[in-house]
Amino acid sequence: MNRKRFSLVMLMLFMSTLVGCGVQTDQTQTRQHHRLFDEIRSLTATRNQLQSDLKNAREEAATLNDVLLQVQLDNEAMHAEIMQLRQERSELKRHLANRTNERDQHAASLQELRQGIKVLLDRADASLAPASQGEEKLTTASFSKTELE
Repeated sequence: MNRKRFSLVMLMLFMSTLVGCGVQTDQTQTRQHHRLFDEIRSLTATRNQLQSDLKNAREEAATLNDVLLQVQLDNEAMHAEIMQLRQERSELKRHLANRTNERDQHAASLQELRQGIKVLLDRADASLAPASQGEEKLTTASFSKTELE
């Protein structure tokens, strides 16, 4: 009977050890599951945050792209306007040069006319007979030279 009792005690001890190990294993596994579940939750939160950041970055990039496109269109319009103004300026310079040449030609013609009139007046003065000393001498020289110039 001792042997049976011993066997029974040993069997109970063995069973309690197995149950204890099983409980311990279940507790260890439960802790590991909780730890893994927490890691999964934290990784999911990080992934969601990164997806949100990526979405915001894409929206910001699209907005900046629109702004840059508008700036480029504005610059092209300004460039076209500048080119038009340069062309107008060139035309005005040519027109001014033509008008300056016309003015110089007319000034030269006027100067020739003045010199011609002066020569004619000098001839007219020379051809008039000398008047007597008491009489008033009427000559073309009574015109002021500034009027002729």
